Amino acid sequence: MNASYGVNNFMITAKSCKKFVCEIRDDYAWCESGRGMNLPIDHVDYFVEVDTSQEKYQWMYIAEKDIKPNEVRCPSRNTVSKSCATATASRWASVHSHGRGHRLGDSHLRHLGVHSEMIGEYAFTLTEAGVVDNSRKPIDRGKCGWAYIMPVDTPRYYEWMHRNPYFAGCDIGYTNNVLTLPRLTIL
Repeated sequence: MNASYGVNNFMITAKSCKKFVCEIRDDYAWCESGRGMNLPIDHVDYFVEVDTSQEKYQWMYIAEKDIKPNEVRCPSRNTVSKSCATATASRWASVHSHGRGHRLGDSHLRHLGVHSEMIGEYAFTLTEAGVVDNSRKPIDRGKCGWAYIMPVDTPRYYEWMHRNPYFAGCDIGYTNNVLTLPRLTIL
């Protein structure tokens, strides 16, 4: 079984609950594992197949890529101007991810890395713009590390995430760990 978009506490839940039920959905990507993503099938008690052709079982849809942030909702331009060209876009990137994604996409920055609790459109947009390539990360080099996703544009998320080793799903005990985060600092 693959945790798909919700690896954050997947293993903790699977190992601590009395009965473990998994949904089978055709709109969920098989996300590649960094850590804690895959569970042996014999640990699952029940499977529920979800008919995603029925509207009531579909994710809400927002064309996140097409949203243009305005000045009120966007973080200041100083964030971009003071960023180091080899910095790792860590947890701060997900706080105002869409606004920062647009700003950073138009910047001169290159070779940024992503290590985030929540990943989304900003990682796709910045990768397409050539800003993010994860090539200089001290850990998980060449991969965007993440713990969970809220796929509001399910076709686009599926396109980027399905069996793509560039995105490494990890449990929250790794992505948010006080021993992991300092290792992301580039001197």
